[in-house]
Amino acid sequence: MKDKQIQSSHERATGDRFIQTYNNERGCNLIFKEQPSPPKPDLVYYDEKTNKTIGLEITDAYYDEDDAKGTWDIVRGVKPFSISRILYNPDEQLANAIGCRILEKSRKKYKYCDSIILLVVTRPALTEDEKDFRDNVLPHIRLPNHIPFSAIYLDVAFSRHHRHYCLYSTQASKRGASPS
Repeated sequence: MKDKQIQSSHERATGDRFIQTYNNERGCNLIFKEQPSPPKPDLVYYDEKTNKTIGLEITDAYYDEDDAKGTWDIVRGVKPFSISRILYNPDEQLANAIGCRILEKSRKKYKYCDSIILLVVTRPALTEDEKDFRDNVLPHIRLPNHIPFSAIYLDVAFSRHHRHYCLYSTQASKRGASPS
């Protein structure tokens, strides 16, 4: 049960941080409504102006399974087993992992909301800085042909700040990465 609570808290904090930026940039006033169970998205926000709901589906992308396990062990308070290892082409591995998470989530069926945004969360610990990430990871993220989401954003945790990149949006009919 503790893992579900940790995951739920992570989703809520990540979603609220994203929605705050989303609201500020678009002049919206989305407010948290609920954290439902599947097949509904992870979080639901309500727009009082339009009387519509926006779902936020959140997923995490890691370099590999060892990175994912190590990260969640730290969050759970478990001392991670540390071994030195070499990742070959870590930027490409991360881009592929992000693409795989998007594809996996695009295959699911969601209900309940007027529109759904997919938010992929990652922390590129092996990427030198934001420019390095933009130059070496973003161009290699592949989107599937069928995208059921109104938008796909990437929430990137750099060492001192978070940045959101829009990878896809039906509103602007754009495909490609642009910071927001």
